[in-house]
Amino acid sequence: MGAGGVEWGVAVVDRFDELVAEAEAASVDGWDFSWLAGRASEERPSWWYARAMGERMAQAAAGLDIQTGGGEVLAGVPRLAARTVATESWPPNLERAAGLLRPRGVAVVAADDRGGHAWQKHTAMNGSFSLGVAVSPP
Repeated sequence: MGAGGVEWGVAVVDRFDELVAEAEAASVDGWDFSWLAGRASEERPSWWYARAMGERMAQAAAGLDIQTGGGEVLAGVPRLAARTVATESWPPNLERAAGLLRPRGVAVVAADDRGGHAWQKHTAMNGSFSLGVAVSPP
């Protein structure tokens, strides 16, 4: 028995269930995990993906961001390719990405959950992309 006559195992299970319920209720639109602030940590790679992508995007004639999430990484790029397209399959992120990216001239199109991409049929895309990026591989 633990403190207060509560079995230690039961207290741990109850706390686990509370944490799972909290996680299920938290919004992760745009991959926003701010609700974990102070409770989780991560280490970013030393090569800074966003900076490297931004440097390449500035030089590209046409850029494609596959599965952009909420568009936060692409939105942080100082200079986009002259023609930039972002795809996303999760509806909450698609809406969020559109709000962030369309004002910057980025075409935001839906990808289906089977890996197909609407950009393949997008009339404005009647050519190829000189740069394709994906923070999370599709």
